[in-house]
Amino acid sequence: MGFYRQCLIGLFALLLTAHCEPDPSLDNHWRLWVQTHKKIYKNEGEELVRRLIWEDTLKFIMLHNLEYSMGLHTYEVGMNHLGDMVAEEMTDKQMNFIPQVIANITDVPVEISKSSPPESIDWRNKNCVTSVKDQGSCIASWAFSSIGALECQNMKRRTGKLESLSVQNLLDCSQTYGNNGCKGGWVVSSFRYIIDNGIELESNYPYQGKDGKCSYTPVKKASVCTSYRQLPYGDEATLKQVVGLMGPVSVAIDASRKTFRMYKNGVYYDPNCSSSTPDHSVLVVGYGAEDGVEYWLVKNSWGTSFGDEGYIKMARNHHNNCGIANFGCFPVV
Repeated sequence: MGFYRQCLIGLFALLLTAHCEPDPSLDNHWRLWVQTHKKIYKNEGEELVRRLIWEDTLKFIMLHNLEYSMGLHTYEVGMNHLGDMVAEEMTDKQMNFIPQVIANITDVPVEISKSSPPESIDWRNKNCVTSVKDQGSCIASWAFSSIGALECQNMKRRTGKLESLSVQNLLDCSQTYGNNGCKGGWVVSSFRYIIDNGIELESNYPYQGKDGKCSYTPVKKASVCTSYRQLPYGDEATLKQVVGLMGPVSVAIDASRKTFRMYKNGVYYDPNCSSSTPDHSVLVVGYGAEDGVEYWLVKNSWGTSFGDEGYIKMARNHHNNCGIANFGCFPVV
């Protein structure tokens, strides 16, 4: 735990313990939750702080779902493995978005722009999306998102076989292209690295969740891309065309809201979710409508305990909520 996070936990300890004590009626539920998610705390003081944050999250969930039952929301929230964390920690531990202006073609192929996409699509049903991964404490959403977009194109256009590609390969080897391992990175820089070097399979270069020495072996190269395309800024219509006709697209969103962290099911829409300050990269793997509410089907990298088995349906055509269409990017294979 870094110095900033230690100070943060200390501050929360002072604030929370000064005003409240744990609810004894929740003792068994707390112990069960800790066991379920294999939580380990350094000492009793940290566990107390985590317990109080968890109880606050539990209260938030109950109130939100009460409002949901009254028709005030289009989605439900629920407790998951992130329930003992606060927004400031999530920004430090789980999210980092490094916006860069890197010149490249910011349009889509003519055959895509002149074609009509399907009304709905789910690339999981077309064997084009690998299993949900968990980035852990490494700020690696940029790598998971870019690798996810490449995995589908690799299957469709090169091998005919869906295989997980190596996120760790990107973490360890792409620093000279503008990425910074577990301290953050940028999808475009990832594709530029892959254009020049290729990428190994996850099975050959497995994820460690921490920075390591580059051990890429060119003879084990499993995929490569020839270029990449960045979608027009804030254009949800173009995002639909590319997702519908090409495959999954890497995007960047604001994931700092507690409503996002605790999402369980339904179509996520938070009017306070920023459309201009993204801090997390994810993968759009489809779109559709649920009970008349349009959504983007999004694959996250926080494990299957997050959301709906690792996925979240985010509002579509709703003023570009959370900035989902601002930084769309996909590889050309």
